[in-house]
Amino acid sequence: MCSCRSTCRKFTTARWPLAIAILAAFCIVAPPTAFGQACQASGAIPIFPSAGGSCATGLVPGQTLDTAITLANTSSTTPLPGVPVSAVWTGIITVTYPVGDTFVSVGLTGCVSNDPGVASCTGVGNVVTITSTAGGVPLAAGAFNFPIATIRTMVGGPALPGCTPLGIAAATPFGTGITTTDPACSPQIIGGAQGSGGYNEVQCVLPDTCPGGSECATATCVNNTCGFAFQPLTTHCGAADTECASNSCDGAGVCVPTNQPLTTHCGAADTECASNSCNGAGVCVPTNQPLTTHCGAANTECQSNSCDGAGVCVPTNQPLTTHCGAADTECANNSCDGAGQCATTNQPATTHCGDADTECANNSCDGAGVCVPSFQAATTTCNSDLCQSCTGNSATCPTEDRCNPETCRTPGFWATHAGTEKNKSVDITQLVITSVGSLTICGQTITDTHLGHIHSAEEALCVRVQGDSRLQLARQLTAAALNCVVNGNAADCSNDPLFGQVFAACNSGPVCAPTTIDNKQAQTACIAALDCLNNGGHPGVSGSGKFLCGSGTCSDNQGLCTPSNLTNCADPLTATCNPSTNCHQEPLPGPFEPPGPAGSSNKCNDAHQNSCTIFSCP
Repeated sequence: MCSCRSTCRKFTTARWPLAIAILAAFCIVAPPTAFGQACQASGAIPIFPSAGGSCATGLVPGQTLDTAITLANTSSTTPLPGVPVSAVWTGIITVTYPVGDTFVSVGLTGCVSNDPGVASCTGVGNVVTITSTAGGVPLAAGAFNFPIATIRTMVGGPALPGCTPLGIAAATPFGTGITTTDPACSPQIIGGAQGSGGYNEVQCVLPDTCPGGSECATATCVNNTCGFAFQPLTTHCGAADTECASNSCDGAGVCVPTNQPLTTHCGAADTECASNSCNGAGVCVPTNQPLTTHCGAANTECQSNSCDGAGVCVPTNQPLTTHCGAADTECANNSCDGAGQCATTNQPATTHCGDADTECANNSCDGAGVCVPSFQAATTTCNSDLCQSCTGNSATCPTEDRCNPETCRTPGFWATHAGTEKNKSVDITQLVITSVGSLTICGQTITDTHLGHIHSAEEALCVRVQGDSRLQLARQLTAAALNCVVNGNAADCSNDPLFGQVFAACNSGPVCAPTTIDNKQAQTACIAALDCLNNGGHPGVSGSGKFLCGSGTCSDNQGLCTPSNLTNCADPLTATCNPSTNCHQEPLPGPFEPPGPAGSSNKCNDAHQNSCTIFSCP
């Protein structure tokens, strides 16, 4: 064991004033052997909080803090200073936050982000444990500030007035964690590491983070300390709309009332049967109008009104013969009922109404005052050019082309019909690609179904369903392009009425770029829309604003719908969802139907296991 003061190096950084990585606390030196070089194993743990570096940016209780935990590899040959050697970190690192702070678990590993060599981030109270995988995190010789994980905590409280610097400490178990891996070292040596950092906790940064406050005493934040500033005597407070009492601050933070004199008018001046004035005690009291005073709405068709002497407006009803309401309703006429109400007389059910010239419906009154459609039978042809018939429940003729329906298949179909592993299986995927020469997916050229290179359709199609968003996007785009080509359209789907618009938007540079926070949402939306199309659906938005993979149109307004989601319909309670053409249910074009057994299941499994994608192939 060596003295860290005399034999181990110290790492600090001026870029992070509150993230101080102290020297490696443990370093073990091995004497040279007949077969190799003596080495020492040591390291440091630089800590980089994401905020709270100054009092001006201090953290208040309840805020979350992301802290980057890094490693510095100070292992080397001996005697010192020696030559830096490679090492690996395994085991655990314990990060201790100020008492009261608590760990916040994020995602599957618990870490906000982590190196593949980190298995998990866990915590109890203010102590967080970072645990490595069995293989750990490799550290290059001389590696410095190598990020292993970012962890999230919540700042505890209560905070003291002003600005209080608080410390964060990190360490491996005594004498363990850093193991040399350089072939020059014999034997390989294990040592430890530690580090510290911190942040500033404040009572406040802005006044709105301070408790309390009122109209007469506003909250303040001075030098990170909460306080109050009293409003002067002339400051108005309280309810400004009280006619008989006004309110103002007393200069000591209290709102006090001043009552108006008896002669002050108050209340609603436009009340027809009562006027109001203050009683000198802050209360508004009424004076009632005499019986002869008119009140209420004089233009009521079935009723006139006058005061009753007690402050109430009472009605006088019009006789039964008085007309009221809209006389031009096709299915209803209106007249007063003698009780002050306008009553409706409905036209008989035989009365024609509405627009009778639709292809799929005629209209007549229903005897209850409503004009309802009489739909043509579902066997009635309404557009022979599109081979369309009425739906039997809608006045509109469907607009899809049933004479020349498109066909489509999922990524799974194209992935498993890309070889001849079984008797009578056909490499349909290759034949479709060959018919147009190649496909262009996210800027990558796809030419065949062979494995092990970036031009392979199988490497695009056979990726993990819950994997990287960019790979999922390429998978759905590849299937969409194959669907366009198999329908006799261009490989970029530009002339395909079903896929064209979505394919063009999603097969673009910004969306196809490596996944970041900037394009993650666009990639997710494209994956959903393309998956919907490849499965025979119609992508859109529901009435609640969420993504909807529709399977039909509403019977009352042709809105996009599914049998369980009618939110786009004019009346979701009465509408039905008429099924649209589903390209997934249509047969493949002549030479590919029937498609035969899946002939590339094993090839697809091999593609799942290798490290190749259409973006890289080591």
